[in-house]
Amino acid sequence: MTALLLWIPKTTYAQNVVTNDQSTAPASIFEALESSKPGEGRVIVFVPSEVRKRVGTVGPQGGQILHGETNISLRGGFRIQVYVGNLKTSKQEAYSRASRVNRLFPGEVCYVTYKAPFWKLLVGDFISHEEAHKVAKELKQSMPDLAQEIYVVRNRIRYHN
Repeated sequence: MTALLLWIPKTTYAQNVVTNDQSTAPASIFEALESSKPGEGRVIVFVPSEVRKRVGTVGPQGGQILHGETNISLRGGFRIQVYVGNLKTSKQEAYSRASRVNRLFPGEVCYVTYKAPFWKLLVGDFISHEEAHKVAKELKQSMPDLAQEIYVVRNRIRYHN
């Protein structure tokens, strides 16, 4: 047991100390993935340069600037969840409800997403919870049959600069 205790400190001191400068944020997701950190493996991303150019870069306050849409960035905010399901018919149901929301609220954007195993319908891009809650209340009044399923949720939103 004594030999084991003497062996552990020697291996600890033999390690190289690598400092990782936290003050500089990575310019892209590829740079973040490829950066090396002490005690972790190394990731190499093979992707065409055209794809690297098209993927968003990190913007101010942790947002992400969307290329091709220079006045739009992603940031934390709220959306209204109108549907979530994982049945065989969930995709069709999500798009059906999106169509219904678009007819009733043409000014709101609908986002149908799939993140295994769930299909979701999210509506709007709201900075404040109050703003999202107000529209959610209007949705519930316009579609009382769906009122039980309508919630305000935190999400990344498209923000017009």
